[in-house]
Amino acid sequence: MRPAEFSEDRILEAGKKLDASGKRVTGYALRRALGGGDQKRLYTVWRNQNGHGDVEPASSSELPVEMEDALQQLIEEFGSQIRKIADRLNTHAVKSAERQVAEVTREYQELKEQSEAEQKDASSIISELEEQLRNQTERFDAMREHAEREHAKAIKLEAQISEMANAEKIFERISALEAKLAR
Repeated sequence: MRPAEFSEDRILEAGKKLDASGKRVTGYALRRALGGGDQKRLYTVWRNQNGHGDVEPASSSELPVEMEDALQQLIEEFGSQIRKIADRLNTHAVKSAERQVAEVTREYQELKEQSEAEQKDASSIISELEEQLRNQTERFDAMREHAEREHAKAIKLEAQISEMANAEKIFERISALEAKLAR
């Protein structure tokens, strides 16, 4: 694997500049700001350094066997009182699960927005490249037309040189004939 092109400090600096300018920090935006690099790595460095790392999965809500036995014994001993405690525990577990679902939903929405922003950046890059290709094609066509015109001029000049060489030979013959006649 080849070494990283950009240090984490440079990536963070570029991300802060994008953020300060009101632009969304995406892998493509970081790549454009730095002038290269792997957009996935760039965004991962940015995300990890800004406290947006992955959320650890929640622990299981099932009670261990020992606690289940103890709970059963307490339920038998205290009946309705334990039932109220269990209901409260269930309410807390449901609220915790709802918070976890809300967090996962928020992360999903953030990831969706991130993907859309990167798609928009990629689309912008493609448009720029297409424009550059169009400009280069126009320049190439103009240069080819210029070369064709110059080639046509060269052919005409060769024809003129050939005619002048023939005319020079004719003048030499005429001069030779005049010299003979003058004798």
